Amino acid sequence: MGDLVLLDRKTAVFFDVDGVLIDSVAAKGQAFVDLFPGSPEHSEAILELHRANGGVNRLRKFEMIHEQFLGVILSEQRAVELADAFSAIVLRKVMAAPEIPGASAALTSMHARFPMHAVSATPNLELKQILRHHGMLDYFRSVHGVPPSKSVTVRTLIDKYGYHARQCLFIGDSEQDAVAAMENRMLFVQVREASAPVLAGTSRTVANLVGIKRVIDELIREVKV
Repeated sequence: MGDLVLLDRKTAVFFDVDGVLIDSVAAKGQAFVDLFPGSPEHSEAILELHRANGGVNRLRKFEMIHEQFLGVILSEQRAVELADAFSAIVLRKVMAAPEIPGASAALTSMHARFPMHAVSATPNLELKQILRHHGMLDYFRSVHGVPPSKSVTVRTLIDKYGYHARQCLFIGDSEQDAVAAMENRMLFVQVREASAPVLAGTSRTVANLVGIKRVIDELIREVKV
């Protein structure tokens, strides 16, 4: 059976970015460590907090670090200062990070067939800079950082473009990605390291984006039958 031809544009593919298109989860974790230096145990605890809360925006992580490790409430002024400093650090690190295997090839092969949207917990301007640097920006019909939540962003886009939610896919790696898919009754493909748990609502797991076109075709055929 050949490629699906989706000229009615009722199917769309939504991508998270960190850990899905760009191998930047570790780079962002190191940026948190650089921002909150301390003992090796302190640094490892911050890294674990970052890994355990994939898809959570950086401001919330700043609050969690202050509450759990520093024992103080994060002020609004300090949050702004941290956000500016973190953005400068992380932009360099994420731009230097490699793409997830198969990412560029997948975007190239899919963009003429499906409208695609990038939905991330990264601030919008920074997100566009990162995607432009990696040569990925022009593949997307739209690019969305935070706020609002990923779930709200996806719902807004489905309504705006008239997509059929059950024929849409979210490709992500975090619980927030899976929740956005479930709340919008979409298919969810989890980009998953071997040691990571399978998230609730996952339709299929993949190690990277090599062969993702075939996975998408199979899932869409299943829901269209």
